[in-house]
Amino acid sequence: MASVKFDFDSKKFMRELERDIKHMVEKDIRQHPAKVLNNHVGDRIDAKCSHCGDTEVEVLSGGRVRCVQCGTVSKPDLNVRWR
Repeated sequence: MASVKFDFDSKKFMRELERDIKHMVEKDIRQHPAKVLNNHVGDRIDAKCSHCGDTEVEVLSGGRVRCVQCGTVSKPDLNVRWR
């Protein structure tokens, strides 16, 4: 009877899985930013206002954000910072 041996590198698998998940999230954010932001309507997030430079904005429906300090409403430029 023949035996089969499989070499499974779990660390490599986890690295590839993490890379694939990050790629899918970044792609979703690039293609559908409003869809991603609509899950957080009413929440305050850390983002820089393009008008006054304040670092806190409130998420509105339709993929827009409003600066808490000056009230400027704009469409955000989303960038993911992976920790």
